[in-house]
Amino acid sequence: MSGLLSAFDPGWVAILYGISWVMGVFYGIRAVFMTKSFLDQYGISQSAQLMARFAGAQVLAFVTITAILPFVGFEGAWPIFAYQLLASVILVGTGLYTQTQSEASRMEGVSRSPEGWVVPIILVIMWAVMMFMMRDTLYA
Repeated sequence: MSGLLSAFDPGWVAILYGISWVMGVFYGIRAVFMTKSFLDQYGISQSAQLMARFAGAQVLAFVTITAILPFVGFEGAWPIFAYQLLASVILVGTGLYTQTQSEASRMEGVSRSPEGWVVPIILVIMWAVMMFMMRDTLYA
């Protein structure tokens, strides 16, 4: 197990990696397998089931890759981290826009929870920190 964790130096980087993985599992499973309640929570029409499942499938694919990565090694894996960092940055922007400027921000019954941009901000910070702390391995 020490070899598995050696890329996570210091060890708290492994905790960040694990937290981001659990977050992906949570949202991915909810979007793909609990779609009705997922959409209801945010006041989204059930007609969006296909797009919710599409987005959730993307998240679950990423979760699968990040579950395997510690076992095969992080050497040269910077594009995987950069992808998630970029996706999170884009989600911050789209989340803020959706909640403040879009037509959805003025609709009744639509969730105004800051979750749509707060969670991505947390992920941006986590992925940026992990990329910086693991730079010697990721860019090898």
